[in-house]
Amino acid sequence: MSNTKTAAPAGLKKASDRIEVWLTQVNNFRITARQVDEDERVEFWGENMVESRSMRGAQREVTGTLIADGYEPDGRWINEKEENGELVESSRAFRLSKSTGRITAR
Repeated sequence: MSNTKTAAPAGLKKASDRIEVWLTQVNNFRITARQVDEDERVEFWGENMVESRSMRGAQREVTGTLIADGYEPDGRWINEKEENGELVESSRAFRLSKSTGRITAR
């Protein structure tokens, strides 16, 4: 049938080709993550999406999650902000891996 459209199930979205993820250390017990898509749309990850308590652990956790979702790192983590010698904000770019068109649930 030529008029049949393939749509993502409710609650799922087509993955952006390129994204940026920002991690922010809110306090000693919580790190938040937000995803910025190519069109500058910002998506805040759920409050308990990042379980790690250290910035380095959160970076590894987010990288692993996005690799599992079909992305690959595009460069290294960038230290965006430090306070009292402690890293409190970092970012990293990711791109959709060769298997494009992946649908993610986030």
